[in-house]
Amino acid sequence: MPFHGEARVGYWLGARPFSRMVRPHLFVGGGLGEVNASVPVIVHERDPSTGAVERRPIDAWARFGRLFCGAGAGVAFGVSESVAVVLEVGAKVTFPETALVLSPAAGLSLGL
Repeated sequence: MPFHGEARVGYWLGARPFSRMVRPHLFVGGGLGEVNASVPVIVHERDPSTGAVERRPIDAWARFGRLFCGAGAGVAFGVSESVAVVLEVGAKVTFPETALVLSPAAGLSLGL
């Protein structure tokens, strides 16, 4: 699925959080998106005619969820009252195929 969409609600901690340079916050949300993961494995294949075993390395892939919900925390470092560099870490649970996903993020926030 080449799409990720998320709706979230956040709470900025402290009195007048946007007047400070360091702006911690919490958030919860959910959305639509897919998580893929791979792990290297060795496959042993036996040739039925000779009985010889061949070992081949491959990547085993798994696809988790199409939907997710989660929560996290972050901090915004204010460059001005309307511009901030944002660092966050969140934990999400996917479904219907269940997986726990940790999602670090960095970005730029522009206020209007």
